[in-house]
This record gives sequence, C-alpha cells and structure tokens, in this order.
Amino acid sequence: MKKYQTILADPPWPMDFIKLKRRPNQVNMPYPTMTMQSIRNVGIDLRPLVDNNCGLFLWTTHKYLPDAFGIVSAWGFKYHCCLTWDKTNGLSLCGFTRKTEFLIYAYRGRINVNQRGQFIPTLFTEKLTTHSTKPSILYEILERNTPEPRLELFARNKREGWDCWGNEVDSDIELEIPTPKPTVNGIYKTLPEVNYLSEYVNGGK
Repeated sequence: MKKYQTILADPPWPMDFIKLKRRPNQVNMPYPTMTMQSIRNVGIDLRPLVDNNCGLFLWTTHKYLPDAFGIVSAWGFKYHCCLTWDKTNGLSLCGFTRKTEFLIYAYRGRINVNQRGQFIPTLFTEKLTTHSTKPSILYEILERNTPEPRLELFARNKREGWDCWGNEVDSDIELEIPTPKPTVNGIYKTLPEVNYLSEYVNGGK
C-alpha cells in the first residue's frame, strides 16, 4: 500500500452563500458541502495511507479557521504554521474586506519539507479566479519543496505528480466516506452525517 508523505486538502466546509440584496438569485453553494463531523471522519480512512513522516496542507477560511485546528488533530497531525493566500480581491462584509485565505501546515512524525535553498513562503499572492479555485502558484511551491508521493483530497482536477480523491475526478484511492451527489434538479445537498468515528472506536477497523 502506498504511503503518502505530502497531503493537500480543501474540505467542502459546511458554509452557505451570504444572502445579499445585490445578489438576490443566490440559491446554494456551487458544490456539495460536508458536515464538520464528516470532515473529521475523513482522517479515519486516511490513516493507513499516511506515511510515518507526512506533511498536511489544509485549506480553510476565516470562519472555519478555529475548526480547522480540530480537524488537524482529528486526522492525527500536529500544527506547525499557517500560510496565507492574498487573493488581491474579496468580499467586503461587516467592516472588513476579506481577501485572504489560509493554508494550515501540520505534520506527523518529522517535518519533511525542504529546509535548504528556496523555502516555502508564509505569504503568497495570486489573483482569485473562480469561486474556490486555488492558486496554481501553491502547487508549484509544494512540488518544489515537499516529497512524493503526494495526495490531494477533495481535488477538482488531476495534476501530474499527484494522486487525488474527490467527487469531481477519477480518484486514485478509495475512501469509504460517501461522496456527495447532486439532486435531480441540480441543486447540491449537504452530505448527511455518518458516524464513522463510532464504528472505528468499536472495532470497525
């Protein structure tokens, strides 16, 4: 079984569109979301695929930054630092222009990123394109500074040098966690709660 030394994850946090008068036609998120417990449970199936020395890069938002630290722990990693993506534009709300997004770095075992030469910056800038699309510069940084094999969770596209898992790609690994599917009318629903944690504790794995 392949053991991954680098994992990049962009969980579909359980958020909704903010209802604004200037955007009256917003109906739902343009992709299926998961409950917080279901995101935690991803780490259960993931454990056999994680190398003894593995780095986790976990995307999160301002709202879910506190929850992301809990996900890091639930997946069996230790927090080290937080990277910030300057998107150059964003939503102005409650007196703040929110044009940044966060990428938590955590590790299991020993830190295995490149520690010589060109280091990983804790701040990088690339203009936001479409909703939830992550910056290409980040992939370039990770490919230059992290070891293979690499795995991207909740991936939207296949990328050379990465295995991937998600409901929008042909996955390279199998996880027992159900992937969200659109309803008949095309509107996505939140993934239902599944208590994999209870199954694991009671001997399910």
